[in-house]
Amino acid sequence: MLWHLAFGIEVSIDALFSPTHLILFTSGLLMFAGPLRAWWASHPRATDWRAWLPVAISVAAIMSILTAITTFADPLADAWSERDTTPVTQRPYVDVYVMRADGSHQTRVIVGPEGESAHAAVWSPDGRRITFAQGADGRVYTANADGSAPQRLGALTDAFPGGWSADGARLVYSAGRSGSFAVYTVAADGSGAWSPDGRRIAFVSHRDGGPDIYVMNADGSDARRLTSAPGGSWGPSWSPDGARIVFLTGRDENTEIYVMNADGADQRNLSRSPGLSEDDPVFSPDGSQVLYDAIAHPAVGSVPRFRETVGMAGILIYAAIVGTLLALLLRSGPTPFGTLTLLLGANAILMTFVSDQERFVPAALAAGLIGDLLIRWLRPSPERRVALRVVGFAVPSVFFAGYFLTQLVAGNGIGWSFTLWTGAIILAGGVGVLASYVLESAAVSAPGVAP
Repeated sequence: MLWHLAFGIEVSIDALFSPTHLILFTSGLLMFAGPLRAWWASHPRATDWRAWLPVAISVAAIMSILTAITTFADPLADAWSERDTTPVTQRPYVDVYVMRADGSHQTRVIVGPEGESAHAAVWSPDGRRITFAQGADGRVYTANADGSAPQRLGALTDAFPGGWSADGARLVYSAGRSGSFAVYTVAADGSGAWSPDGRRIAFVSHRDGGPDIYVMNADGSDARRLTSAPGGSWGPSWSPDGARIVFLTGRDENTEIYVMNADGADQRNLSRSPGLSEDDPVFSPDGSQVLYDAIAHPAVGSVPRFRETVGMAGILIYAAIVGTLLALLLRSGPTPFGTLTLLLGANAILMTFVSDQERFVPAALAAGLIGDLLIRWLRPSPERRVALRVVGFAVPSVFFAGYFLTQLVAGNGIGWSFTLWTGAIILAGGVGVLASYVLESAAVSAPGVAP
């Protein structure tokens, strides 16, 4: 909790590699690895399921934890090799968010209908309602502060909300067809915002290269530069007490919401959202919250070769996990029939809770069953190295052969070239063979195993 209070709540890949979450993952690995470590120490031959079941469950749990850590690239979580059928017209849209003034509790309160953005939100004086613009035609709505009960204001179009009157009974807005009404004053060389006491104006200027935020007296005197970070700063908005200014900046190679004292001191990141670009931050009337817009970055699938790069990385990581655990299990000889079916099948089923990719479960079960049949037939062990290599190659390569076949039969087709996806099958098998080599010396030198 202290970590989250200090650095915010992690999302997406940040959550996977947060130090606190890595500690939890490590604790889980140590806990579930108990039966495996006990078997490793005594090293008995695996003969029947009564003695073997705790070890098999231990390895299945370890595999699930490892694939959970690598969910960002796991082939069972995202089928990066599948043809992307997302329509080109689907683009990220702007939504309205609210967060506490310290940057915590970032919550989306307004979500526009499919194909529309919601933006330019402004608080009512009592903090109970907000107004915002929506759609390409600039319709204006009001809603409760939590985004509920949205209502359109008459037939306004091409409008941009500017603010509420002091009594909350009227709204100020700008409309391109009939003039401009704004709650903020425009300075001579940039956009400006009056301080609550009306004595100062914060504005944006390029006079020193910028854009940067400056503040001056209401009569234009004593202009002082408040920001100078690379990437520029813009969009200033005062806190109700005039002690702080919330603003936008590109200093982190992404548009983020920062806050600073009115003299420019103590500039810090409030939003900390590298996956979003924020806009239009404004304090709530009591200064405890910040209302803002946010838009997601372009879909990762639109980045050239991204799907191929992440997809191949995921295949190699998955093959390394399977190959390493398989080599561990075979270090004392053949495992009881059904071990690999349990290992791969259980992991695929658990991953469906993350990705809803139930269609890949049969491929995992088939690869496990074929692996169990090969183990029964070839009897791989450290002494039977060729058999060990064959099984190490076959299990991951058979799984990915079924994986790609599933995409052809029960999906949108394979989006990769024939050369790439067939090469991925062979490369996955090669990783499995390499894992058997890496662990061979430890297996051969272990107690009870003949060199």
